[in-house]
Amino acid sequence: MSTASHFNHKQSRFGKGEVWALISAVAYAADNLFASHAVTGNGLDAVMGVVLRSIPVMTFAIIMSFFAKKRNPECVSIFSSWKYLAAILAHGLLTFVIGNTLLFTAFKYGGVLVTTPLLGTNVLWSAIIAAVLLHEILNKRMLTGILVSIAGVFMLRIGQNSNVALPATWLNAVPLALITAFCWAAAGVLITYAMRNKIDRFQALAVSLVASQIVLNIYLAVTGKISLYWTAPRSLILSVLAAGLFNTVALVSITTAMQYTSVASAGTVSSLQVAFAPALAWIFLGEKMNLLYVLSIALILFGVILTQRAKSGSKVEKTPAEKESTTT
Repeated sequence: MSTASHFNHKQSRFGKGEVWALISAVAYAADNLFASHAVTGNGLDAVMGVVLRSIPVMTFAIIMSFFAKKRNPECVSIFSSWKYLAAILAHGLLTFVIGNTLLFTAFKYGGVLVTTPLLGTNVLWSAIIAAVLLHEILNKRMLTGILVSIAGVFMLRIGQNSNVALPATWLNAVPLALITAFCWAAAGVLITYAMRNKIDRFQALAVSLVASQIVLNIYLAVTGKISLYWTAPRSLILSVLAAGLFNTVALVSITTAMQYTSVASAGTVSSLQVAFAPALAWIFLGEKMNLLYVLSIALILFGVILTQRAKSGSKVEKTPAEKESTTT
């Protein structure tokens, strides 16, 4: 069976890629809870929050990148093509420098209750961008499933409104969260392009994160905020680092998922984070759940199932490496 046929076969069911995406959903939910706790009402600078949260995943990615050839002797160097390097650097810019900074700012204005559901729109953005750049199939049934999941996201938002008084600045968080979702979607497509051309996922994350940390720390130095490393409250630093640990699990899981399934599928399953976040808040923080919450979660799950079924028989255009393997 050719590489492309094997890849298409794995897309026809809820397989390894979807399991990894599900793990990322749980981890992202926990990550958002800790990150929001650190910045909402506590005054931790957004850029400092992004820098601290990135430390665990950057450390892990750098360590794992040294074993790239051992894991896959056929992996390709990021520096073998300017296109691969540009894709990885753009991934870092969109995810960490722009997206995550806007995310922490959105948390400051609207908290997790406003911000997290809006991040679910990255599912639609991912599918559309992947259809244009990676030539992934976006059929009507898959699009319906994605839209159903997004409808569940906004139902969840209504359910949160019924129990929680929103902060006065919550409207400021809406455009920030939507732009964050778009940045993440575009970044996911870029790193998927690199990985499908045999770039090691951990080397990709390491280069992306190191470049982003350089840019962000230069900003902190220029703006006189570098002292926050030793002046910020220790409890907030620990909270952001905890968020970073969960973010490490989430990022590794979602990038792994995209090696085994389509961007649209991985993004849809990973979007379950917006359902898991209130569940974790209910379990650990004592926040209330109501019937609309349950119905919203059920609607999101239905959209996921619909998307999975729609994948059956869909085809993905072969990567250059796959085309070569089928001709030799």
